[in-house]
Amino acid sequence: MLSLPFALRYLLATRPDTITQVLGIVYRAISGHLIRQTGLTRASAATGAVTLIQRFGSALNINVHFHLLVLDGVYRRAGEGRLVFVPVPAPSAGELRQLVQQIATRVGRSLERAGLITREIENAYLAFDPAEESPMHGLLGSSITYRIATGPREGQKVFTLQTLPPEPDAPRREVAESSGFSLHAGLAATASQRAKLERLARYVSRPPVATGRLALTGSGQDVGETAGYGVLDLSARYRLLRSLVLVAGVDNVLDRTYANHLNRGNLFDPDPTRINEPGRTFWIRLSWLGGVH
Repeated sequence: MLSLPFALRYLLATRPDTITQVLGIVYRAISGHLIRQTGLTRASAATGAVTLIQRFGSALNINVHFHLLVLDGVYRRAGEGRLVFVPVPAPSAGELRQLVQQIATRVGRSLERAGLITREIENAYLAFDPAEESPMHGLLGSSITYRIATGPREGQKVFTLQTLPPEPDAPRREVAESSGFSLHAGLAATASQRAKLERLARYVSRPPVATGRLALTGSGQDVGETAGYGVLDLSARYRLLRSLVLVAGVDNVLDRTYANHLNRGNLFDPDPTRINEPGRTFWIRLSWLGGVH
């Protein structure tokens, strides 16, 4: 699995044609590593992979990343149309680190040539301001960075529960990171392990929600029918530095009283009370527009 920096997730989510460009670079880097390990060349050997482009994370947030099923070797051309499989051992920690660094460098250069990022001495930034994109792109940016998209808590981090690993400080041989890229290569299946291969294939192709675990109940969770509403929000932004933007605004300018659907005080209270949204609210925040290192 290859996960990407936040800025690159935003780029791929808002410009889907870029996915093909990035995926091609990733595949060529991985296949080149496998061929070099056998001492062969691209003219005399070839490998293969199946890639599933996942667009969600564990919290159902936008997280464009790649699940790859890669052959653990290459096919050597033996003449007369015959192919001979040459296995390659699992990569060492150093080889995996070198590979992810190569991927990060090549992706950065390609996107810079395409005019999508601007690179400085140590960092690289998107060549456009996400805040100036369409409103939908703003919502995508909040989802990618685990932040609340609208309302008085806009920009704040979403509270998440996570399970700590048994040895959080222990290095993992099968994982390498570089400049926000993270490459996982810790699971393999031999040709005879059909059941394991099927489980792996099912995992990499899983949907965002296991629909078999969902059921529509008749009880309902809302207090009653929710009326429609309209509110007026105003905001303005000012770029202080190249990657620092000051944003200020007023939510619910007309101080309307309204409530969202399912907005109740206690989910388990048999006599629930509908909770209204905040009235007129003033807010200000600083946004740092990071990028691919």
